[in-house]
Parts: sequence; C-alpha cells; structure tokens
Amino acid sequence: MFLLRSVKTLACLAPLALTALSGYAEPTSGPVTISQIRPYIGSTTVYVYTNDLGPCGQQVGSRAIYSIDLASPAGKAAYAAALAATAAGKLVLLEVIAGACGGEYPGLQSIYFRP
Repeated sequence: MFLLRSVKTLACLAPLALTALSGYAEPTSGPVTISQIRPYIGSTTVYVYTNDLGPCGQQVGSRAIYSIDLASPAGKAAYAAALAATAAGKLVLLEVIAGACGGEYPGLQSIYFRP
C-alpha cells in the first residue's frame, strides 16, 4: 500500500519538477529574431539588434539592442551563435547578465536556439 501511494505521489509531482527545470535564471526574452549584428571596431563589444523587444534591451523604436563582450570567456561562442542564428533565420531566446537590465545595451549571458 505504501509503495502504491509513493508511486502515485511521484506521478503527481513529476510534472512540477519538470516545470521547475524549464525556468531561466536571469531575465530571458521570448523567441526573437536577430535582425542585425554590429561588431564595434577597436573594441571587444558586439551589438546584437532584435526586431522584438526583449526583457530589458535598450529600446530603439520597436527594436532592442544587446551587447556581447568578446573578452569574456564565452563571448566568442555567443557571437558565433548570434551569427549562425542570423544566417539561418532562426528564433532565439536571449538571456541577459544578472543586474544588466536598466543599463545601456545590456550584456548577453547566453543565446538559446529555438527548435
């Protein structure tokens, strides 16, 4: 009886556990399209423009602008992901660095590809 009750309890709680795992740690956009990538010559910063407003991007009209720091350990990988998403026309989720919202051109922490 105890085993059957434990199995039923686990079956009820499993969807909640999976839902909790799907959350994001930092401010994250909904699916957006990267419309423009602008490497800034003489700097280690690359600017990423989207056609949609994200969680806290620097709003310019109906677009948002974020930055990628190429000097950070994974900056070049994030830049490569942004280039690939732009070339393929893929939707992405943009995760912003903690505490970067409210600043000018918030830094990106990661870029998620959408299936």
